[in-house]
Amino acid sequence: MTTSLRRIQAYAPEDIHKRLELAASHPDVSKSEIVRRALELYLSAEAEAARNNPILRRLDQMTRECEKLRQRLIVLSEGHALFVRYFLTLVPPSPEGAERQAARAEGAARFESYRQSLETILSSKNRHLFNGIEDAFLAESDFFSDADLDALENKKPSNQKGSSS
Repeated sequence: MTTSLRRIQAYAPEDIHKRLELAASHPDVSKSEIVRRALELYLSAEAEAARNNPILRRLDQMTRECEKLRQRLIVLSEGHALFVRYFLTLVPPSPEGAERQAARAEGAARFESYRQSLETILSSKNRHLFNGIEDAFLAESDFFSDADLDALENKKPSNQKGSSS
């Protein structure tokens, strides 16, 4: 009698081996059948999805964070470009001689004021501009919902029954 089954060998801890012996003591079930069922269950798509669910949650979280950072970078870049364009169109050429020293001192004072204002804004918890940008650019439909992630987590592998011949 030829069979399409392949032989495998495995090692198990003593407690699992005892449980296998006990389960195989039933007259209609063999050790091979128990191991085959366990492997089918372990290698099933549902079990694979359950093992990958924490990875999916983390990837979704990372995608959300990356998208927020991308949007903030766009806002900052566009804001900076607008500021530079404004600055270049309004600032006259620097004067000559003693007036240049005074202009540089005034420029340094203005820059320090700008730097302090920027520091205040960045340390503030109320970043209304970024919140508005996130509302405009990021849609919750772009990501997994909590219900979707919970559904993935709650999928239990189906109990597969083998035939006993």
